[in-house]
Amino acid sequence: MLDLLIPTRGVEADFDASNDKLDSLLDDLENFRKQYQQKYKFVPSLTILTHRSKKIVFKDLGKEIFQIECPVGIAVPSNWRLLSSTKTVKRYWSPEVEKKVRELLEYREIHKNVVAEMQGRLYGRFDADYDKWMGIVRAVAHLDCLVGLAVFNECGLGEPRCRPEFVEGEGIRSFVEFEELRHPCIVEGVKQDFIPNDVALGGERPNLVLLTGANMVSSSMILLIKGW
Repeated sequence: MLDLLIPTRGVEADFDASNDKLDSLLDDLENFRKQYQQKYKFVPSLTILTHRSKKIVFKDLGKEIFQIECPVGIAVPSNWRLLSSTKTVKRYWSPEVEKKVRELLEYREIHKNVVAEMQGRLYGRFDADYDKWMGIVRAVAHLDCLVGLAVFNECGLGEPRCRPEFVEGEGIRSFVEFEELRHPCIVEGVKQDFIPNDVALGGERPNLVLLTGANMVSSSMILLIKGW
């Protein structure tokens, strides 16, 4: 689960217990595999010598996970259920592995519910300090904007350029207002037919502008100019 937030052990007792149960089931399966590796021998066709097989492994194929993959030369009990095979290997479920796999699949579903409940509690803890988090986010966003403006002022391409004016005050509705805006990568004198654009949103004007037009009429350029 790549998107799973995993708490430090001891923070969420239910999550820890569920993880322990899953680990226990996986350990049981691995112990079965080690026992089979010790017990079942590979018999070469042209010699009477036998040796312990190190090629018994688990293979996941579709929904049938933990298939016991054995070289063709290994003789297994008749109560093992054949699931798939190739020219060199056969894959089985032994009765005990099949039972354990069923148990593992059932518990994985239970674990999903445990994870969902744990994440809900974790998000609740964050939400309790919502105002603090939003204050941090806004501060970082403002710094990012100011640093971006400063960097462009130092190394931006072309002219003209100007410094934006920030308007603050009680009761003022948020707005942006740009006049003769152009893309910073369009250097004056290189492209003669560029038409600057005025953009005004918010304040006494609507917050939304419906941008329409055919392809290749610079609608995307206007969005880029605005920084979207």
